[in-house]
Amino acid sequence: MLHVDAALQVKVERLYATYAWAVDQGDFDLLDSIITEDITITRGGVEIPGHEAFVEVYRNSWSGDFSASRHYISNIMAIREADGSIRGRAYFNAVFVRSDRTTMIVGRYEDTIVERDDIVLLSDKRIMVEGVVELPESAREWGGKPLVSR
Repeated sequence: MLHVDAALQVKVERLYATYAWAVDQGDFDLLDSIITEDITITRGGVEIPGHEAFVEVYRNSWSGDFSASRHYISNIMAIREADGSIRGRAYFNAVFVRSDRTTMIVGRYEDTIVERDDIVLLSDKRIMVEGVVELPESAREWGGKPLVSR
């Protein structure tokens, strides 16, 4: 059975929550506060090294055609390896509302995390997409009507 360091688990869960809020709100200062200077991001098998390049990936997303995004991160595991490094693992579901469609992406994170001065930071972000679902255009507001007739 895997030993769980409860304090580390809480720190890593907070890190992923902060990451989701930063990405979804386009808060690049907040995103900057949770990554190392030498961070690398890997998406679709393409590795992009460097702090500025990492932040630029998310800036480019915000310059695209979407009015909202939401990242739902679950099943978070914080594993301290024998060498002292930290591996963060989690599932994610990301939803992007665009002008003509909504895109749902499911996958997992396999990240390397470092601990500095009692805080945790992302140092290697690995995003594995396992499925993409394209949906028709979404309504921008709910309006309070029942979603299903009874």
